[in-house]
Amino acid sequence: MDKVKFAEFLDYVLNYNFKEDVKCIRPRVLIKNTLISIILYTKDYDVIEYGDFTHKEFKKEFVNTLIKDEYIDKDKNPLDLVDEISKWEFYLNLTDGYDVYSTVHLFDYTNDGLKFVGEASMTI
Repeated sequence: MDKVKFAEFLDYVLNYNFKEDVKCIRPRVLIKNTLISIILYTKDYDVIEYGDFTHKEFKKEFVNTLIKDEYIDKDKNPLDLVDEISKWEFYLNLTDGYDVYSTVHLFDYTNDGLKFVGEASMTI
């Protein structure tokens, strides 16, 4: 992923309203029973899983993780390592308060841009 696309990605994700997605789920679920998780794919076929973030902590924790993993600096500027990214996948995990029972694959972000997915699956 080039640095310009990464900056667009980060801006989009940090301003994305995950709570609106939760409101669309039927039967209704509580915000406190949903978690945000992310899967990063690299060009070398490595897979890195990030999460499970609560809605309240998501922005701060995700940014801190990207800084720690050297994808951005403290001012949120992309670093050279972003060139190794091929795709991000974003999920909303539904829990019973403890365990995840279902996931919704919300969207992917690649160098080609945003792709909405909207597929749900049950977990065991």
